[in-house]
Amino acid sequence: METKGERERQELKEGRCGYWLPMKNRYCRVVPDFEGEKYCTNHSQQLQGKRINCPLDPTHFVLESDLEKHITIKCPLLVHLKELEASGYYRKDINAISPQMSQPKSDAKEPSVIPKTPLPQLQDLMARIRQKAQEFINDSIPEISYMEHPSLDHIEGSIKIKHRKQEVSISEHMRLLDLLHADNRFVEFGCGKAKLSNFLYQEMNGGKFVLIDKRQNFRSKVDGTFKHPEAFKRISIDIKDLYVPGIGDLTPVNSDTDTDTDMVCYSKHLCGGAADLTLRSLENCRVKAILIANCCHSACTLSSYIDPSYILQDLQFSPQDFEIMTSMCGWAVGSPTDDKVYKSKRPKVRKSKDGQPMPAIEPKGDGGDIGAGGISTSERREIGFLAKRLLDVGRMRYLRKKGMDAKLVYYVPRDVSPENCLLIAHWPSDASNRDSDKTEI
Repeated sequence: METKGERERQELKEGRCGYWLPMKNRYCRVVPDFEGEKYCTNHSQQLQGKRINCPLDPTHFVLESDLEKHITIKCPLLVHLKELEASGYYRKDINAISPQMSQPKSDAKEPSVIPKTPLPQLQDLMARIRQKAQEFINDSIPEISYMEHPSLDHIEGSIKIKHRKQEVSISEHMRLLDLLHADNRFVEFGCGKAKLSNFLYQEMNGGKFVLIDKRQNFRSKVDGTFKHPEAFKRISIDIKDLYVPGIGDLTPVNSDTDTDTDMVCYSKHLCGGAADLTLRSLENCRVKAILIANCCHSACTLSSYIDPSYILQDLQFSPQDFEIMTSMCGWAVGSPTDDKVYKSKRPKVRKSKDGQPMPAIEPKGDGGDIGAGGISTSERREIGFLAKRLLDVGRMRYLRKKGMDAKLVYYVPRDVSPENCLLIAHWPSDASNRDSDKTEI
């Protein structure tokens, strides 16, 4: 017998969508957009015909009957591309150095090459990584430089504190370089929700910000909370297509010339090759300083790396070595601590229905500190860190070749973020009166 609640759910309420949902055994509760409409927008389209993935952008659907009109006029991706082409900062593949970078990438995660690599080959590469680390990293060991701020005392919640600590440390490193001035132009690459830029604006109570990210839509982005939205400009563009000098908002406040001398470029977490594309996009640009917290080194490719000669000639790694080494970078952040390994490898105690203990199930794997392939967890973590730092040192050396003072610092503890290495580059202090041609990277 039906209950009163079941009958009420199955009754079609006035002013609601009349589409029946068989899996929920009730009508849709959405209010139609227009008075007199029987169905909501979503279900009226379903009744009109078959919906398929858009061939230009598979993240949304389109009616099959409207496909031709959609892909020629209405597709949001197509509209966005036309807007970019009309702007002064879009130049397709301007920062791509190889045809591979120009090809669209699949969203599917690339499988690691490590499981397919013989153990002797892995061990040989690990030995060479250690050797090159002694040669290249020992002269550039990142210094520990954690920065604090009074605002941390008023933050509640572990996640918020972790993000705020990173924002604080980056802003305080900017303060040390005397960069926190409202007449500077701030460009955040891979801005995401733009919380770092919002924090910098509040610290200076002013400034002009350009927010750059490939994605167009972010949940909980802070753009709507800006007290002065005219101070921020968000650009949705792939960095490989970004022509930085074409961004008109980088012109200084008190200047009638088209220059970007006062540009400060930064990012809290710039994934993989995006960091290299950023550095390449700043070539021939006049910037004051660069602060980039690199992450996701396992996503780097030789075709996008800022200085392939450093990999092939200085480190003497082959393209295959580079691919394996970048996969090893994941060991630094993916390998559990020894304590976690110990806990995860303890046999599980089982009990029967009558409460009597049963034979323990031995965990899969070698147990102890031995990981997959016979390489210990501690060794994987060590090699992962060395591989990541070798890639960061290559970026630092590239900027030094351009005449900048560049260094690496650990800007937050590892328990705040395992990706805690910050690349800082600025022009030498004795070059304050440098010629204009020496301000370009």
